[in-house]
Amino acid sequence: MSNRRFGGPIGYGYLPDPIEHQVSGFHLLKREGLTAVPPRSVTLVGPGILDQGVTSSCTGHAVAGAGFTTLKAQGQPPLLLSPRGNYLISRCIDRVDPANALQDDGAAPNQNFRALEEFGCAPAAIWDPDENPLGQPCDETKINDEPTPKQLEDSSAFRYTGHYRITSFGLTRYIEMMQALAKGWAFTIATAVDPAFEAYTTGIFGAIDRTKILGWHYVYAVGYTWDGVHPDSIGLRLANSWSRGWGENGYVTVNHAFIDQARDIMVTRMVHKGG
Repeated sequence: MSNRRFGGPIGYGYLPDPIEHQVSGFHLLKREGLTAVPPRSVTLVGPGILDQGVTSSCTGHAVAGAGFTTLKAQGQPPLLLSPRGNYLISRCIDRVDPANALQDDGAAPNQNFRALEEFGCAPAAIWDPDENPLGQPCDETKINDEPTPKQLEDSSAFRYTGHYRITSFGLTRYIEMMQALAKGWAFTIATAVDPAFEAYTTGIFGAIDRTKILGWHYVYAVGYTWDGVHPDSIGLRLANSWSRGWGENGYVTVNHAFIDQARDIMVTRMVHKGG
């Protein structure tokens, strides 16, 4: 599958946030302004299905897609930040020794958001004119290139801040997810991947088979439905980065059993800081 081209030995590109990130996060925001009872359904408009197989890892794509979706819902210019640029800068932040060459070994979500805060990330067309996250293959050999001074300078004009982590479980988790989407705040979410998820085509997807995990993956949420009474009736709509040939034209709807297993849920309350 083309989605296996980038992102570590398995090809997913997500690394779990370490405990210190999960506790403190980076520039966390409070959950003010959330509605008590979410509407029955919400659908946000994203950039379209991206393809990590031609540009970068899943973390870069999920953060870029969720950022675009949130900015559009908030009436801000919905720029699609470079998934490859965000993935690259986040790995530079993670690198212990700057003298070490970069490796395509995944990124932790908190570092993706930290990259947006500290360095920014230029839109794909500015970062690299050859990059097209919607499907045109780029030069694979660039995935571990060091960012150039010009790329960093261009990115500094596109700095964003604002996210918080959903740390709750069960019914509270479902409600907080729906509340965020109702406010127009898309969120990223990590899931294990099993053969059934890789082969998904349509319908409601449930729990991952924990005895058959192939790796971990990062996607983002663009909407939901529920019956208005029972939060565990939630059907959460996720945008994947494995092209439109996977799932329902690139999307999947998951139920509460899937959500219960998820982690590193980061709500993108992004605000443009500029240079």
